[in-house]
Amino acid sequence: MRRCVLCFILGLFPGLLIADTGPLEIVLGAEPTPPYAFEEKGEVRGFYRELLTEVLRGSGYQLRLQIIPPRRSKAMLLSGEIDGVVGVERNFPGVEQAVNSQPLLNINLHAITRSDTGLSYQSISDLEGRVIGAVAGLGLDLRFPNLHFEFVSDAELNLRKLIYKRFDVFLEDPTIVRYLASNKSQEYANRYLVLNPPIDRLDVVVVMNRLGRYTQAKLDALNRGLQQFRKQPKLAELKQRWALVEEPTRIARQGSLAVVVHPSSATHKLTEAQVAAVFLGKGLSGAFQPIDLPDEDPLREQFYLKIANLSPQQVKAQWARLVFSGMATTQPKVIKSSEEALMKVAERPGSIAYVDGSQVNDRVKVVYWVP
Repeated sequence: MRRCVLCFILGLFPGLLIADTGPLEIVLGAEPTPPYAFEEKGEVRGFYRELLTEVLRGSGYQLRLQIIPPRRSKAMLLSGEIDGVVGVERNFPGVEQAVNSQPLLNINLHAITRSDTGLSYQSISDLEGRVIGAVAGLGLDLRFPNLHFEFVSDAELNLRKLIYKRFDVFLEDPTIVRYLASNKSQEYANRYLVLNPPIDRLDVVVVMNRLGRYTQAKLDALNRGLQQFRKQPKLAELKQRWALVEEPTRIARQGSLAVVVHPSSATHKLTEAQVAAVFLGKGLSGAFQPIDLPDEDPLREQFYLKIANLSPQQVKAQWARLVFSGMATTQPKVIKSSEEALMKVAERPGSIAYVDGSQVNDRVKVVYWVP
């Protein structure tokens, strides 16, 4: 009889035997990097929180994201205080058991300088011999052993040191710099320039401890959610909401004309002689598809006089001889304006064009500035 009564009670109140463990959580830490992750009025906000909330929707896990001090991320990961760290992919020294999720997104690392430095920049080698500001923990000193870095804890300190002339250049994601300049202080506005080409391209991932509790299940949930969410239009909406998709950044005008290629090009720098060879059919055959401007465009006359001391008529005669002799290979395609040439190069890998230097943006790579 007592057994029947007990069974009846347990049937009515099963929670007496089953502890209420609450929802399953994935606890992640993120260093303060606005607009990706930051704290405002006691609440964690930013792109990472909104992205990961959507990624984990329907997975059975809830996200708990917290802002962590940069110097504590490794210790918190090892101790199990957090399941993972959201940020740029890195190798934590002494953490052989670290495992990364699929990339959340990719970011470009650029050289940032003051607007008044007049820094001549075409490739990473142009920064050698300078003191360069950078955020610690990204392994930049290992990737670029020839550069001299001064490491600090966050991007805002780098920007402040740049403005107050502690150094002339630092490396950072332009999205972070733009956010700081727009939201933190007016003293930053219009006092910096983003230089091209990018120094490096980095993956943003969730770094987890392979030996942590239920790590594999949590990692699988993250990766499945990322695969599904990448196909949804909401990802583009999130990027736009947090200003990760913006108008191209104008870069410093180093000369009246710039020779530009697609950002994916393996070529980082050309000499004047190489530029002349490309546009006059004398060399680098097949390496590029040159884009030219019409005869009446004053930039065309200026360009050929500068690189080869030839008039437009002499350039036409040069190509006529090559065509007649059967030696012409990749002839320039004529585009109606510098603006259109810039757009074509940004859209077509393998293209090369000369454009007005003041129009150059971060959708193309400058390989030569015409003095």
